[in-house]
Amino acid sequence: MVFIPSYSEMLFVLDEIMRKHQATLMTEFKISPHHSSALAHTMDTEIKSIAPIHRQNFEASIAPVTFADLQTQHFTVTGFREIAELLNRKALEATPDSDRISIFTASAQLNLENYYYFVFLKESLFRGLRQALMKSHSDFALLRISQFFLNSEVRSLRNAFSHATWTANTASSSNSFKYWDGDKVFEMTDERWTFLRNLAHTVSHVVVHNL
Repeated sequence: MVFIPSYSEMLFVLDEIMRKHQATLMTEFKISPHHSSALAHTMDTEIKSIAPIHRQNFEASIAPVTFADLQTQHFTVTGFREIAELLNRKALEATPDSDRISIFTASAQLNLENYYYFVFLKESLFRGLRQALMKSHSDFALLRISQFFLNSEVRSLRNAFSHATWTANTASSSNSFKYWDGDKVFEMTDERWTFLRNLAHTVSHVVVHNL
């Protein structure tokens, strides 16, 4: 049986994950250590404080995708991640000198997560979230992060994952990869890729469970 943490438990897990990126959060988003040390809880508080009228406008802005759809996809990703990690462990225990099954499940997991975080969570979601936050608040961490998910770097990723124009290295613990956006070819470091995926994971978890 696969154990999936509750939302409140997962917030603490995500806080711990994002603490590794405090320097990046400060440099790129001007998010203070006070807030970045508990980023998931910070975003949870911010999104809960959106006024009802702005929340309704936000939900309308992302139609026809519903939050039920987002939750279903989110639970699929969460469950598959746990299953993939279990299969990886079992494969390595059975054949410690071979990581063939581990590579396969890691690749499938990466494909599913990429699609969910960067394609299914469309620009309209982050655009609507940004507008709702701007009307309710002046300077919140989630507002800056929502803006980031609309910029050119993430848009290039979204296009690459949407059209399957990317290659990943899953032969080891590395997830470095190249991706194409039209005629442009990009390479992303492991450090940058890890930050983007962890940030997308944190934002999606908070947004999906609050609206």
